[in-house]
Amino acid sequence: GSFQISGTPQELNEGDTTMVFAVTDLAGESDTAKIALHVGDYTVSVSESWNMISLPVITPSTRVADIFPTAITRAFRFSKGYVPLDTMKAGIGYWLKFPGAQSVVLNGVSLETDTIALAQGWNMIGSVDLTVDTSQLVFNPPANLVSNIYAYQSGYVAVGAIEPGRAYWVKAAQSGALIENPSHLLVPAHARAFSDSYLEKTNLLTFDDGTSKQNLYFGSGSPPVAPERYELPPPPPEGSLDVRYLAQTNLATLADRAGQNEAPLKILSGRKSVTLSWTIRELNNAQYAIVQREQHGGESKDVRVIRLSANSGKLTLDASGTTSYALVLEPKPTAYKLYQNFPNPFNPATTITFDLPEQTPVTLKIFDVLGKEIVSLYTNQLLDAGSYTASFDGSGFASGLYFYRLQAGRYTSTKKLMLMK
Repeated sequence: GSFQISGTPQELNEGDTTMVFAVTDLAGESDTAKIALHVGDYTVSVSESWNMISLPVITPSTRVADIFPTAITRAFRFSKGYVPLDTMKAGIGYWLKFPGAQSVVLNGVSLETDTIALAQGWNMIGSVDLTVDTSQLVFNPPANLVSNIYAYQSGYVAVGAIEPGRAYWVKAAQSGALIENPSHLLVPAHARAFSDSYLEKTNLLTFDDGTSKQNLYFGSGSPPVAPERYELPPPPPEGSLDVRYLAQTNLATLADRAGQNEAPLKILSGRKSVTLSWTIRELNNAQYAIVQREQHGGESKDVRVIRLSANSGKLTLDASGTTSYALVLEPKPTAYKLYQNFPNPFNPATTITFDLPEQTPVTLKIFDVLGKEIVSLYTNQLLDAGSYTASFDGSGFASGLYFYRLQAGRYTSTKKLMLMK
């Protein structure tokens, strides 16, 4: 039946504590109720700049200034956009910014289980005091989760477990609830990591701005799950690294047919540039490139094409917002061609791109103005048909005019390049 609880709990001390309440039912009968709680300290580690944080304990104060006195911003929760708050409560995820990496000690009543209300769309959820395997999460209604579960670890990453003190993104198909009720069994480290056998075989782009990293994936095959699973949460607060495809996903599947041969990129960073590295795991006879575009007279023009020809590589991209980039699926070359290096003039590095319409042995060398060979980038190496990009680092050479020559079967071409230090 229905009843009311009133009274004052005993003083909360470290360790297990009994709280005693007076209980009165609707008939007026009274009794006492004892509730055993665990009170203690919990340490949350935070990194420099923005962190996704939650409270795994019920703290004596709800004020951000009392709970996280070293934070340098208010707490931001998500409700159709970021909302700054001076208070926090358990069950909700927040963004908080810190001046440096540190450990924060939280004191309060341990939150052993929690039921969290979900709105339709993206939600920032909190944690309880034990690690919860994502397979243990209970959604009401069932099958309400339509995304991967994401944490921010110097960039958005999908996770396999909810860790105490962290906050996470989940996307709900409709309003409902999420129950976190850990089994109290140790969740092994391998279970905490997110595993996706499809992504593990897909080509990888990694963006690094010196403090944070973000991975994107691409290929030509369709994933075995709904594409919505690869939708990314709303971008983090300004100044954080966030890289995604313009479709708001971390996966692009490109097919060699009209309308699906490119995926524009969106790069946000507090830095002026980011380093892009790539790992090619499968090509399926496809040729990919990163295209750099700039606005000229209200029109977008391609100013640079970087072929992702080698199994791996690295280059620097402008993150200031004046330049845009797209991942493009290119047709296979139909003729031999040696392109002008970019940038040119350069200091200290530049890239050289060439096309091969068929498998052939390739030699690509750099010469000084006297015709002396100074670097061999390819030496009679058998390459399949495709577009290739080679890097030349002139750090150890003097400023001046140089030449590069491509020999591919019967094809030979020579061009100039200028090193200016």
